[in-house]
Amino acid sequence: MISKLFCASASFLAIVVTQPALSQEASNLQFQTSATPAFVSWHSTRGSGKGYQSFSPIEGITKFTVGSTVSAEAGVRTGYISSSNETPLMRGTVSTLTDTTTHLQFAYEGFENVQPFVTFDMNLPTGKETLRGREKNAVMDRDLVFQTRFGEG
Repeated sequence: MISKLFCASASFLAIVVTQPALSQEASNLQFQTSATPAFVSWHSTRGSGKGYQSFSPIEGITKFTVGSTVSAEAGVRTGYISSSNETPLMRGTVSTLTDTTTHLQFAYEGFENVQPFVTFDMNLPTGKETLRGREKNAVMDRDLVFQTRFGEG
């Protein structure tokens, strides 16, 4: 049987609203950043198995409207993860960035019941896809930790 010893999470949010210098028609520029670090440690009640993981995602989003009918949103999300399994025969540690994702969306808000939009998303391989040697042991069960993948490559 496995029990979680400690699970902590904190959330930070900052919003700044300004008028952009890009265009006379652009308005309501918003920039939002957030980071929600989390830490989990666990141990086995039947043996000497134990481990921990800390995960710090970082996200930035910019939203603005052009005229009265077109809105746009651009965002970037990445994070840093440190995962360690300290079980005697399964020791392994990984500390790395996660993959970075980007997001760009344009929406037309001129219709009453329908909001057509176009979105572009991209995954940038900044994480660690291939784990070597004992690093593979740092991948733990999803029931124990927040992240079980460190990158898609």
